[in-house]
Amino acid sequence: MLATIITVKTALWLVASGASIVIGDLAPFATADVRETLRPYFAGVIDAQDQRAKAYSEEHEQAENAARTEIEFIQRRLVSRTQLFDALGDFNQLKKTHWPELPSQLRSWLIDEISGLLIQLELDKSMRLPPGLRQTVKRLFTVR
Repeated sequence: MLATIITVKTALWLVASGASIVIGDLAPFATADVRETLRPYFAGVIDAQDQRAKAYSEEHEQAENAARTEIEFIQRRLVSRTQLFDALGDFNQLKKTHWPELPSQLRSWLIDEISGLLIQLELDKSMRLPPGLRQTVKRLFTVR
């Protein structure tokens, strides 16, 4: 925070005062003009900081690109699925915010597959439900 308010004049004063430790601590966070003023006084330290920052930025960008590529791959794979559990696995791998818009045919297929699975599970028989809810569940799964 302090580094962002240091001026070129203050930086030169710190150099003249021999406050190299303070400058070393502040330099990574200083404004560009202050960093350029300090660069010749710190035998490669600021250059090394800049190189590390650039490398970090490139690594971060590569990681983001890899994640984006993976998301796009899973989205493409999802819309071509023909097995329910494969499609559910793809949904599980993606955050909800990355779920693709589903074509109506795929949407209908998913609804039919999940409905069929719920009927096979016979929830009205396998779950302990209050009597009123039991009847509702039974009606839902006996009408197709």
